[in-house]
Amino acid sequence: MLSALRSLEEEHRLIRRRAELYRFDHVKIKEVAYAELPEGLRREYHGAVARAMETLGGGSAARAGDVAFHWLRSGEKGKALPHLLRAAEGAKKQYANAEAVRFYYEALALSEDAKTRNEILEGLAAVHVLVGDFARAIETNERRLESATTSDEKARVHTSLGKIRWLQGEVSEAIRLYNVALDLAGTQASKEAAMALAGLGHAHLVRSEYREAREVFTKVLDIHETIGDDAGVAGTLNNIGNAYMGLGDYDRALEYYSRCVPVSERIGHLEFLANHLNNIGVIHYYKGDFAKALEYYGMSRAMKDRIGNRLGAASTAGNMAQIYADQGEVEKAMEILRRNLSTLERLGDPFSAAGLLHHMGTACHGMGDDENALRHITRSLELREGIGDLDGIAECLCGLADLELSRGNVTRAAELGDRASSLTLQSGGLRSHQVALRTLGVVHRAMGHMREAEKDLQEGLQICREIGDRFSEGWVRYELGLLYAAKGDSAQAQAHLEAAVEVFERARAKPFLERARKALVAAESA
Repeated sequence: MLSALRSLEEEHRLIRRRAELYRFDHVKIKEVAYAELPEGLRREYHGAVARAMETLGGGSAARAGDVAFHWLRSGEKGKALPHLLRAAEGAKKQYANAEAVRFYYEALALSEDAKTRNEILEGLAAVHVLVGDFARAIETNERRLESATTSDEKARVHTSLGKIRWLQGEVSEAIRLYNVALDLAGTQASKEAAMALAGLGHAHLVRSEYREAREVFTKVLDIHETIGDDAGVAGTLNNIGNAYMGLGDYDRALEYYSRCVPVSERIGHLEFLANHLNNIGVIHYYKGDFAKALEYYGMSRAMKDRIGNRLGAASTAGNMAQIYADQGEVEKAMEILRRNLSTLERLGDPFSAAGLLHHMGTACHGMGDDENALRHITRSLELREGIGDLDGIAECLCGLADLELSRGNVTRAAELGDRASSLTLQSGGLRSHQVALRTLGVVHRAMGHMREAEKDLQEGLQICREIGDRFSEGWVRYELGLLYAAKGDSAQAQAHLEAAVEVFERARAKPFLERARKALVAAESA
């Protein structure tokens, strides 16, 4: 072999020697040289290379795939299995998702032990869920269930299936699966019990049942802290933050998000870290700091793209588009929303798709395209009703009320606003409730019911100030400015409009700013 290599180098100049290595000038030359080796000799060389790599540090995850390759080519496939498993887990941790899937399937083909096969299938299902391949994730979990022998194994499978159904918007089925998992996990503090409880907490969140979600996640946090699961602690702190954000307690939400960021950074959990960054961005959006929100959204989306989380990346892109629309870059926002809505619909995430559809509806309404606005918001409403998302339903009802009001259908707008207010009182979501109150205030002003309008808007303003929702506060103050101008109270009108201008200037929300300035000029000249 070495003689042949020297001949290729010295006589034909087809390879080049560097220290103890040979480099081929073209891959085809290497393939021909390799094919010339007798089968038995090839296997012997592969085995020798595999043993040498193991001796020289082939136990590392970075080299495990190469070691497995040589053991497979040597014919000693049993020796390849532990290296394939290490390579798969290493690729999964690095979010090299395609490589992880390939290594898992190669390991699955070699494994005969039921416990090892289930561990392989569990890792494989997790990667399929991350990249949004729900069909393969369900198929993989069903294979796990067929061979699961312990209650803990069965609990983990049912939790994984519940998560998939939750992501697909089938919340009732998800709750059923989570409860089955919880029964299988038993009453002792365990990772399986924590995972099942966390699933039930997510179901409460998606249905705007924020207090119930907070209660469940607090129990989950206790379990994770008891068993020393850092990843579980980070994820649960984030979920408690989500519950507080839904309730409108932004400072407490930010406190929890800030606590989980260093944990996820320390353990290198990029999926969780990307979620934390997105949620911090949402808080900054509500507080009216659009530049800071875009900064966090940008970091989150880049990280989600890097790890192959297409669902998460599309959802965060929708958040960014909302800011672009608020700042007057409507065409840019619509292009982002259309592209990412297609991704969400293809992968089957109705919850996130509903959010993007609503953003598209409000953007269309802002452009005067009420026909498409109605179509998008109605579709969003259908998805949210299917999920049972109370605050999401209320948001859509408020959007539809705005459309009816622009058509002069004030009675229908009032009905929609009343329904929205009733739902937000039921959920306890303060931000959602102030949106409903603002809608009712605008409708009542259009109906000439100034006292009711003032009451609605002042109550909404109080909520905005209480929860620190600066951007919504600017919007409510704008509407109050118009109300007091209509009542002939120029001083009050100017005070509220000046405050609105200040908020919109900080957010660089050009369409809102132009309207507020125009109304302020009119109030000053009255």
